[in-house]
Amino acid sequence: MTPGTGASVPALEHLFLGARCYDEVLELQRLHRKQILNGSGGDLLLTVEHDPGVITGGRRALAAELLLSREALEGLGVELREVERGGSWTWHGPGQLVAYPLLALQRWGLRVPDFVAGLEWAMALLAEEMLVAAAVHPEIVGLQLGQLPGQPGTWVLKPNGQLAKLGAVGVHVHRFVSLHGLALNIAPDPWGFDWIVPCGLQDVETTSLLRLVHEFGGQPSKLPDLELAAQRLAELLPSCWQSLPAQGPLCLGERSCSTR
Repeated sequence: MTPGTGASVPALEHLFLGARCYDEVLELQRLHRKQILNGSGGDLLLTVEHDPGVITGGRRALAAELLLSREALEGLGVELREVERGGSWTWHGPGQLVAYPLLALQRWGLRVPDFVAGLEWAMALLAEEMLVAAAVHPEIVGLQLGQLPGQPGTWVLKPNGQLAKLGAVGVHVHRFVSLHGLALNIAPDPWGFDWIVPCGLQDVETTSLLRLVHEFGGQPSKLPDLELAAQRLAELLPSCWQSLPAQGPLCLGERSCSTR
């Protein structure tokens, strides 16, 4: 479902950072949130590809869900960071689009659940567009992309009924200003999800657009590059937030999603 257009929305500046290390971008996020809180900064979307790769843990991350020791990860050149966002362990690295919307939610009239649903919806819409560009038409091959009740992120429902997680969401909101954000798996390499229990979900498949293109007979070379994907995400997010809760991501579960 495409988001509607209507009343004007607040300005959202977009800055594509290219390939950057995690700590540098985390510092940028925290600095800009302070500026929003003291009235000297506007809403900003940072998009980035993290390099070197990093495993980050949110407030529910368990040591048992790290499948390699910290020493082994360091030996692979992988950084490990524990931060204030929600959720468990996830992987960020080359080939993944990461986006950090730093927003004053009240300026947008958003509750936290709607803010998160907008992130999930924009990822689903972007993923559908990228699949089509790579000659995989979801409605033809039987793929559905959307929101899963009780499980943050963007999910894929395959024709055989199997669910796979395509994008993750983890945020922190302080005085109605957001930090952290989303990660969409375009073509991650290395596949760092093998080193963790992603998002604390045992026996759940994590996938990427590249894997789906291969699986459903598309053309991998036609996948848009990460910078183009980042720009399109910046275009989609404001209209997704504006259109909630009347519209929203497709609900893939048997019970209602949070925006219904």
